[in-house]
Amino acid sequence: MKIRMPHLALHQQDVFDRVRHASGTGQTFVIKSPRQCGKTYFLKYVLLYYALAFPGSKSILLEPVGYAARRVQRELNKDLKKSKLVESSNMTDGYISFVNGSEIHFKSAEQGENLRGLTATGILVIDEASYIQDWIYEICLPFCNVARAPKLIVSTPLFKEGFFYNEFSDKDNTCFDWNRDRYDFSAFLSQEDIDKYRKKYTKQKFMTEIMGQFIEAMSEVFGNFKACVVTPVDMKPVYGGIDWGAGAENDETVLTLMNKDHQVVYRWATAEMEPTAQIEALASVINSFPSLKAVYIEKNSIGNVYLSMLRKKVSNIALIRAFDTTNEQKREIIEQLIVAFEQRTIGIDNDPILWAQLAGFAVKKIKKGYTYGNDKDKTHDDRVLSLAFCYSLFENKSAGTIGFSKR
Repeated sequence: MKIRMPHLALHQQDVFDRVRHASGTGQTFVIKSPRQCGKTYFLKYVLLYYALAFPGSKSILLEPVGYAARRVQRELNKDLKKSKLVESSNMTDGYISFVNGSEIHFKSAEQGENLRGLTATGILVIDEASYIQDWIYEICLPFCNVARAPKLIVSTPLFKEGFFYNEFSDKDNTCFDWNRDRYDFSAFLSQEDIDKYRKKYTKQKFMTEIMGQFIEAMSEVFGNFKACVVTPVDMKPVYGGIDWGAGAENDETVLTLMNKDHQVVYRWATAEMEPTAQIEALASVINSFPSLKAVYIEKNSIGNVYLSMLRKKVSNIALIRAFDTTNEQKREIIEQLIVAFEQRTIGIDNDPILWAQLAGFAVKKIKKGYTYGNDKDKTHDDRVLSLAFCYSLFENKSAGTIGFSKR
């Protein structure tokens, strides 16, 4: 059967010309890419090419979160609907099986230890690598060992450290910089749109997402939060904080737990589960730590419903402390967190998603002073708020009167 593949833009073709001949070589290819330049389209193209060009092969796509992996699978299902190339597609187990015996598997970093034991004989594609924790790569890179399958690692850049930065800096890898100064991306994002993002985004977010450049791990609000990254010795949590997800894609429900030394020892997060499943999982985590003294939970809006459900599931209802978050309360809670970072009285983990959210916070001025919240920006704040709620249990009073938001 003769198959006609879709057209590629110049920046995509430059990479494909190298990747297409890499089967069985064990090579690593790295793409540093701004957003909105056809990255997902290209990854689908590469996965499909390997499935069709190498019958019986097994390729793997790894995304930071499950919904992103399923989105790519749904798009491929739609693309291939009338092609007669697909034997079967299972959205639950996350794979597409082709009539030539090849398979594409769609995985997420959220699966953690359950990823162990997989093998790629086609190609391993890692998307948004900056947002995947380093220990996940220690599990996933051996996928390629047996068949010397090539690796294609792609991401919008973030900080000048971590797995993706190191891979892009490794001279033994074949690296591609999809830089706006080198390629014409106007078909994907106009100069007018770029100018709008320049005004709308924080400096850090504009540099990483629109210009595709690495930045230092700094925040306009939280300063050099990287200096507070620690490896706790005491793993017994005493306080917790929960921020409820809104139910939209990638808006997480997050539980953060800290020990008596104000150090993060555990985080549970999901953007996948239905509310009842979330409550069961949260209660299971809370019940598994007898050292916990309190868990701080916002009860505004949907939080009040979830709060009632959670109280029925935890073994010690006295642990759950609920509060209504007014704008002033949120300002106070964020201010306490700011002071903690400034004075380095808090310890956080090496979590790239948390880091990105910390870096995106900024001050927002309104008519009556300063406030928290900005519905014009799609960056989530769930992990920061969960951390702030948890840390606030160590504090007894506000640190000041100014408020903060993401912009």
